[in-house]
Amino acid sequence: MATQHRGTIVSENFLREFTFLLFYRQKTIVVTTLVVFTLSVLAAIFLPPTYVSSSKYAISLTQQLDPLKKDLVYDTKNQLLRVLQSQKEIVLSATVLQQTARKLFPNASEAEIPTLADDLKKRITVTPPKGEDFEGSNVFYLNASGKTPQAAFSLAQILSANYLDAYASMSQSRSGYSYSFYNTQVDKLNQEMQTKSRKLREFEVKHASNLVDILSLEVGAGKTNVEIGPKALLTESLRNRQRLTEQYEAQSKIIEILEAEAAKNTIPVVMADMEGTGKALTAYRNKVTQIQLQISEMKTQFTSGYEPLQQLQKELQLATALLRNEFNSILKAKKIELDSLTAQINAIDAVIGQLEKTLTATAQERSTYDALKQDYVLARDAYADARSKMEQARLAASINQEKQDIAPVDAPELPLKPSKPNRPLLAVLGLFAGLFLGLALALTVDYFDHTLKTPEAVEQYLRLPCLGSVGRIS
Repeated sequence: MATQHRGTIVSENFLREFTFLLFYRQKTIVVTTLVVFTLSVLAAIFLPPTYVSSSKYAISLTQQLDPLKKDLVYDTKNQLLRVLQSQKEIVLSATVLQQTARKLFPNASEAEIPTLADDLKKRITVTPPKGEDFEGSNVFYLNASGKTPQAAFSLAQILSANYLDAYASMSQSRSGYSYSFYNTQVDKLNQEMQTKSRKLREFEVKHASNLVDILSLEVGAGKTNVEIGPKALLTESLRNRQRLTEQYEAQSKIIEILEAEAAKNTIPVVMADMEGTGKALTAYRNKVTQIQLQISEMKTQFTSGYEPLQQLQKELQLATALLRNEFNSILKAKKIELDSLTAQINAIDAVIGQLEKTLTATAQERSTYDALKQDYVLARDAYADARSKMEQARLAASINQEKQDIAPVDAPELPLKPSKPNRPLLAVLGLFAGLFLGLALALTVDYFDHTLKTPEAVEQYLRLPCLGSVGRIS
């Protein structure tokens, strides 16, 4: 409670001292206010007027036909901002300003034109509506100022016309450049396509006999699994070699068994495939078997000295010798067949080697053919794409699309009143500025004035009672 009471006392003392200061320094405040107000009134009266003539333009972001100017970014806000900034740069460019200076000052020399253009630049502003920044707006104003209404109006008219001419010329040249660029690209790509097409055709003519084999190696959708040419021959040869190899192994095993039988002193065992109707070996084997049966039967009835028995034993030896001779002949024939199988296998191996070389060469030719065909397809697609873009650039150049993106909304008009100075506002601001400076000066003077001005100050600093006071004597 005591703290709140002290705060109230301090506030009352401050207000009382501030009020005392206003009355004590009223002459300083009044004089300063009058001086500043008088100067602002004089400035409002004697400052020369400035007139502003404006023209308004709108920008529409249409879909670009020119491939070189197609914007793949869909940020319309930033795209519009870039376009508006570019228009400001065109308006304030040296080309537009110097052309404007030539028309405004027809008697000026060429050496004076750059200086005059720099002076005009100070009188020109490009602003969005209501003075905000370009963001979020698709219109802009071209403002030209002058000391007289006619000067501002003339500058705005000439500047607007020069700006539109410069923009149209620039857009036309850019469209022409796009068409020229793609026209050159089309010629270049057409030559590359023709060169690669010629290489492909020369390869096809040179390897026409192998082209079927090359194409048969391709794998993809729609391709059948039928093998033709060297690949089919190689498959068939490998199959035949496998068959002959199996026959060779079997024949070798049979010869090995027959040689073992031929080396024995007994009657050789005749294999089933060696027998058959009309074969001598079968007849000899039957003869030997018959004689053996007769000998066995006679041995049970007669002694070994019996002459017919001895005669049969001689016939048995002769028949056995004939059987062995026939057996050896068949063995020799089978060895000849084995040699024949070996020769056939060697011949097939030679054919397989040749076919493998042919297929290797064909695979290499196929790789070269695929590379040539791929190069041709890429060159053809690039040529078709460049030709399409050239047509788009030609269409964009023929309609001058960029010129249509800038639409004049309001033409410059003769200003009826100056835009500045705002004389009433200047006078009011001068009055408030004078009051503010007067108070500031009074406070500053009082801060450096250490004299005692009130009875309270006397009692506070001298610690003596105040018996009375004498009024100010003027």
